[in-house]
Amino acid sequence: MRICGLEEHRATAGVAESGRRQDPQLTEPMMRWAVASGVTSALLDLDDGRLAAMDEAGIDTAVLSLTAPGLQNLARTEAVAPRGPTNDAIAAAVRRHLERFQGFGFPGTERYRLGPCAGRSGDCDRGRPGPTGPDRGDR
Repeated sequence: MRICGLEEHRATAGVAESGRRQDPQLTEPMMRWAVASGVTSALLDLDDGRLAAMDEAGIDTAVLSLTAPGLQNLARTEAVAPRGPTNDAIAAAVRRHLERFQGFGFPGTERYRLGPCAGRSGDCDRGRPGPTGPDRGDR
């Protein structure tokens, strides 16, 4: 049996920087937790450290998503720009680790379904509609 972790949280440097611009004193507890605590490096890691933690926990596949507080807590002017780069970072991690990662992205961007079909075909992501493109394999 395969174990899949849903909404495995991650952060991006760009979102963290946007949050710091909006709340320089990091008064919002979730922002402080995500960008200035002992877990920040783990939230940024989408390679060896995260894979080792998944192995230790017995997780075969992780579905990555942006951690709270996310973009919804940012001012509109700050929230729009990081959507595409955040999706791109998740998609790149999925491509690097096709057997281990899937991802949730932000609607309203060119590609927001970042499943395992980002680089292969087969029975993954079957029955779920989503945009297609050159980096989505042949589904």
